[in-house]
Amino acid sequence: MNGLLYVAGSGDASYKTRVEDLEGTALTIAAPIGAGDVEPPEEGAEFQVFWTNTTRNRSILPVRLVGITKESPKRWQLEIVGDVVRDTRRRFVRGAHGTPIHLAAAGSSRSLEIEVVDLSEGGVRCHDPERMFQIGDLVAVSLPLGAVRTDQIGVVHATRDTDDGLAEIVLTYEPEERVAQLIRQLVYSWEIEQRRRERDLADR
Repeated sequence: MNGLLYVAGSGDASYKTRVEDLEGTALTIAAPIGAGDVEPPEEGAEFQVFWTNTTRNRSILPVRLVGITKESPKRWQLEIVGDVVRDTRRRFVRGAHGTPIHLAAAGSSRSLEIEVVDLSEGGVRCHDPERMFQIGDLVAVSLPLGAVRTDQIGVVHATRDTDDGLAEIVLTYEPEERVAQLIRQLVYSWEIEQRRRERDLADR
């Protein structure tokens, strides 16, 4: 138990929670942060919970609110009303290939200076030429964002070999909104520059 979940809100909003109990189709979760004690749905309301997995894909589960406990902290009692659906759409825009990045194994002197394969506000994919990292490793990520650098703690969610034999890793992290905005700006700026270069090449 205690697995991380998100309650899907309106639009792109989501609220972090955790699994307290699961028995058959009965699911109990902690009152979501930013939701449960503010405006919980009405009893009988149906909505979705989801969890993220490798490369930030989502597994979505439809549920119905059965009740809310009175003790503190409050818990939502849910009934599972459908099957898990995998949402393979990327949640975040990705890009910024070639951006320099510094990775360091948490609690270790091992570190790596490398270029990004692709980057988003939810994670980064890059090469691991020395095969330093394994799935589950905690990694300190240092990334230049304009005139500043951001430091995040990420976790290795996937390792893979490319067709040309290079080792890659996928790190995920959850930056605060201010940092997420800076990462989005970096990716958008990179995309604009890429399009400009493509136009210049086409005009030659």
